[in-house]
Formats: sequence, C-alpha cells, structure tokens
Amino acid sequence: MKKFVIILVIVLLGIAGWAGATYLVGGQVEKHYREHLARFEKWGPVQMTSESYQRGFLSSKGRTLIEFSVPGSAGDEGEIETKTLQLTLEHRICNGPLPVGGGSFSLAPKLAHIETRLVAATAGEEDLLSKLPWLGAITDVATISLSGRGRDRLLVPGLEKTLEEEQLTIHWGGLQSDTEFSMDLTELAGNLEIASLKMKDDEGSLQWDGAQVDFDLYEAFPMVYLGNYKSSFGPLEVDFDAAGKGRKKVRVEGVAIDSQASQNGSTVEYLQTLKVAKVEVDDAGYGPGELELAMRGLDGEVLSQYQRDALGVYEQESFDPESMGLYMMQVYMRLLSGMIKGSPEIELRKVHIATPEGDFSGKLRLKFHGNEDLEPGNMPALVQQLEGQAQVTADEKLVRTLLTSMISQQIKNAYRQQGFSLPTDEEIAARAGQRVEQQLEGLIGQQFIERSEGKFHGKAVFERGELKVNGNRLM
Repeated sequence: MKKFVIILVIVLLGIAGWAGATYLVGGQVEKHYREHLARFEKWGPVQMTSESYQRGFLSSKGRTLIEFSVPGSAGDEGEIETKTLQLTLEHRICNGPLPVGGGSFSLAPKLAHIETRLVAATAGEEDLLSKLPWLGAITDVATISLSGRGRDRLLVPGLEKTLEEEQLTIHWGGLQSDTEFSMDLTELAGNLEIASLKMKDDEGSLQWDGAQVDFDLYEAFPMVYLGNYKSSFGPLEVDFDAAGKGRKKVRVEGVAIDSQASQNGSTVEYLQTLKVAKVEVDDAGYGPGELELAMRGLDGEVLSQYQRDALGVYEQESFDPESMGLYMMQVYMRLLSGMIKGSPEIELRKVHIATPEGDFSGKLRLKFHGNEDLEPGNMPALVQQLEGQAQVTADEKLVRTLLTSMISQQIKNAYRQQGFSLPTDEEIAARAGQRVEQQLEGLIGQQFIERSEGKFHGKAVFERGELKVNGNRLM
C-alpha cells in the first residue's frame, strides 16, 4: 500500500509538472509569436499584424493579417494607385513540452507544434478564396524545439484548372519546402521542390519539368544572408505562334545555378556560376554555355544599408514612376558612395557559349582602389582609381555572321528612311558581307584584333585612365 501511494504521488507530481510546464511553455510560444510579429511588422511592401491570439492550456489559436501594398495602374491616363492584397492566416498551436492534439503528439520535448492555413484572401473587394478554393488547401507545419530552433514544412498542393474565357488549361504538380531555422531567423537551411507545370491554349503550349533548390544561409549583416545556394531546373519547352513567322519552338535543358557567399572581415565575397546545357530554337542548337562571376571586397554594412534603403521605396507617399525613379537614383548613389570608399572587385572569370556558327569565350576583371576622400561625382578621380583587363576569343564564322546581320539591318533601315524599295535579301547580304570584310581587315591592320587558327582574339587593359587594346593605346 505504501509503495502504491508513493507511485501515485510520483505520477501526480509528474502530471502537475507537465501541466505547469505546458502552461509556462504556452506563454513562451505567445511571447515568441509577438516578438517575431513586431520584428516583421513592416517589411517593404508587407505589413503583418495580429488579429487575435487565444492562449489555452494544451493549445492556442492565433490569426495573423498580412497585407501586400503594391503600386498599380489606376486608369488609362497612367495614374498610379496603391493596391492591397490581404491574407489572413490561422494558426493552431499545440503547446509543449509534450505537444498533444492535431495528431502531433511526440515524446520528444518541443516548445510547440504549429499548423497554419490560409482562411481569407482578398484583393480590394474581390474574394480570392471563393474563386480559388485551392488556396485554402495550402498547409504549413512548424515544430519549435525547446532551444528555439525549428523546422518548417510548406506544402502547396497541385492545381488543375481550365479557364474557359482564355481557353487555357493548367496542370501543376505543386510545391513543397523543408526549412530548418534558428530562433532569431539568422540561420536558414533546407530545400525547395517545384513540381512540373503544363499550360496550353489555342496559341501554344508550355511544359516545364520543375526545379530543385537547396540552401544553407546565415545572416552576416542585417538583411545580408551569406552561405550556399544551389538550384537545378528541369527542361523547359515552349511552342507558340510568332507573329508573321509561323510556329516557333524553344527548348532549354540543363540549367543550373550555384552561388557561394562568404564573409571576409567587414567585406563580402560572392562566387556565382550559371550553366546551360542546351538551347534549341526550332532546328538550331546552342550550348553548352557557362558563366562564372566573382565579386570581392564588397562592404557588408553598405550592402545592409542598401537593402534597407531599397525597401524604403514602399514607404514613399507617391508611387508615380518619376518619384520612385528619383528615390532609387538616390539609393544607388548612396550604394556607390559607400562602395568606392573600399576596394571592390568584379571578375567575370568565364563566359563561354557554343553556337552553330562557332564558339565565343571571354574574361573580364575590374578592380577599384578606393579611399575615404573619393566622391561619386568626381569622375576623373574615379577613373584614375579603376583598373581592368578583358580578353575575348570568337570563331571567325560567328563574328562574320553577327556583323553581317547587324549591317544588313542597317542597310534595310536606310532604304526605308529614304523611301526607296528594298533590294533582295541576297543583294543586301552581299553588300553587308563586303563591309564586314573591310571593317575586319582594317581592325586587323591596326592590330585591334588578332587572327589565328580560324579565330579572332582581342585583349584590352585599362589602368590609370589609359586603355590599350592588344598593346595599342586607344585612349
């Protein structure tokens, strides 16, 4: 009997402890909710406010209103007005340390288990949820550990819809993401999968096999996230009627983007690579193509301020193009003013593209030697601090084809402007070809380009205000 009483007391104490912990954790969840809401209350065009929060013993409920304010056309006269999209999210929160309810019970201690759904969506007077009930099926599930770290899983279901007026059919497999994050959202890691998309109407069709994105990021400076980002895109095929040119077909395969960003003291470094395996336009095939871009010495605090300034465009009283253009001009000038105090460097390490007429490849490097005394408006002083090198190589056939096409168009425009009837395409091409050969021979004779093994080569160096091309001073 005594043993039974002891066991009963232990059980009751355990229940009391669990109940007390659940109540305290419920308070912590509400605290985190309101702190994050205050942090992102106004973020560019997005405003977030709490409509309600009902804290319970085992679970709580909350509602968040998200408003997107964007400029839009108000009429035919080009007037601009602010248009607002309102989304209401409902959260069902199962309090830890042992969340129960909603099928979320687990023996692993957690701060909370949160399920979020969209319960209202309006654009002005228009009820989007009644027109697109599919939006209500989007689900987001987040689990928060006792340390504050969490995992969020978003699921956007597939969509099959036919728009009768446009005679457009849409088949999309949906989207899902899985993200792990720190309590203060300064660390984000996860992946995003976008399923295939098919669209078809009377004028053409589009088919895309989706994409995969993986990321591992951290906030090195306010609003400046660094780390790794990789994405790969499935084949994209578009078939459409081109005005006056008949049926056109474009196919793109093997697109991949790889981005790495790191912190070096007070500066930021980026390395980004874009690869495209193949591009087909009707019967012509292009590719592979590759671009590799590196940036170094970018002031992290200046980039952070630029992010804040850019979001400030949505806080302006007027959204007319002139006011927005003037504001963004000021933002870019502040960015330039900050960058020229340091020594930023941009290097296009590799550009390569294969075409039916031949290949093109090149490199470019620009470095600026800045100091605190430089001003953006002092162009002569800025030029003296800039150095650069560029190198290009292209097959002769490719260069001749591009130049012939450009000069042929110039000849046609000249005839049209003077009101003369156009010669035949063969005659125009012949005249253009003669001009191309004259121009190329002149450039080769002046050593501005070099020819060897069926390719044209060029190299330029800019230093202390002086430009040299293949060793010859140009300015």
